[in-house]
Formats: sequence, C-alpha cells, structure tokens
Amino acid sequence: WLIQCKNTKTVEVSDIAKEVGMAVVLKAQVILMVTTGRFTKTVRTYANGLAESSALQAVLLDGSVLKKYQEQGAAAVIEWLRENAFGVLALKKSQVQDVR
Repeated sequence: WLIQCKNTKTVEVSDIAKEVGMAVVLKAQVILMVTTGRFTKTVRTYANGLAESSALQAVLLDGSVLKKYQEQGAAAVIEWLRENAFGVLALKKSQVQDVR
C-alpha cells in the first residue's frame, strides 16, 4: 500500500499520476489517497481506468468520508471501504478469467 494525504481543497489528476509512478517504483498494489477536500472528476476517471486496466487500485477517500468518521466513528469508514471495494471488483471483473 502507498498512502498519500492531502490537506487541499482539490486533488488534481497530476497528484494521483505522481502516486501511480511511486507505486510502480515501490511495487505497491494499492494507492490510498486521502484529502480533506475533494477529488476532481478527472481523478476519479483516472482511478477507475487504472483499476480496469492494471493490477493497481486507487482508493480515494475525501472530506465527506472524513466528516462521517468524525460524526459516526470508524464504522463509517469501514462501511465506505466495503462499498468502494465492491465497485473496484466490478471494474476488475474483466481481468479475472473463468477457470472451470
């Protein structure tokens, strides 16, 4: 896992692209990006394309999830991570071959 925290209003695609480069060098499989702000639409599109076309996965945890954590505790983050994992599995489905 590679973890990057950003205390910024907006995370841009250049921010995630740097982390993808670091993940390749460090042989990480998952990039967790956390921001107190929000991710642009292009960042989310980039992360989905990354999951669909490679072994890498980007988890994008934004300020709204952090706010839920403050209000509801760790269970809110765990539930969000579970829902996110199902979304990534759907994107990666084409990478899994049917073995029978």
